[in-house]
Amino acid sequence: PEVVSSSVLSLVVAPITIFALNTIYAAIKTRELGDIMIVGFNLLIICLFVLSNNINVGSIYSRDGEAWYIGRIIPIRPFGVMLSSLVYNAEVSFVLTAVSVGIYAWCAKIPVMNAVLTGLAIYLLALAHMVWSAQVDFAFPQNDAFRREGSSVKNKNETTSMMYSFILSVAFAFFAFLLFLKSSGYIYPKLVILAAGIFVWRLLTFRSVVNALYREVRS
Repeated sequence: PEVVSSSVLSLVVAPITIFALNTIYAAIKTRELGDIMIVGFNLLIICLFVLSNNINVGSIYSRDGEAWYIGRIIPIRPFGVMLSSLVYNAEVSFVLTAVSVGIYAWCAKIPVMNAVLTGLAIYLLALAHMVWSAQVDFAFPQNDAFRREGSSVKNKNETTSMMYSFILSVAFAFFAFLLFLKSSGYIYPKLVILAAGIFVWRLLTFRSVVNALYREVRS
């Protein structure tokens, strides 16, 4: 219930915030550098909203409690099971990204293709953050803390996930700012390539960690 309510709140607050900010920007006369800064800030805000929605993934396995330890010794495809737990967050991230980028593109009058590429890049970044957060909770589960204190526990894995969301958002927005500042070609495809590279890196790393820990349990 807490995860669902948080997702609904994000779906409501993010579009309103982005619309309000761009309404203010539209009333301000800016030069080229100012326009580029506005683009970078928009990307930063959208990324922060989308990625922060996945902070709960930092405790997604710990919340299973003792059932998690039992599940670790079952001879099944471990990585597929781990990913199946992330479906809900992946779906919410997709909707949140689509709505947020859609509002931003409409306000800033961005061409459809550029808007689609922007949304794809941010969604891939969100998936990268999601599997990174899942990896942290898988490798360092807080089962005992959840068993003792329940959902009220302050999970350090969620704190780590929050830190990663901030780092990825700032890095992505800054990289986009530099691309626009240098007026280099194919800016939006480059953003997609960057996000895709980060996602593949985190996905493969998560897979290697899962397989390594399962091999250790079975041996």
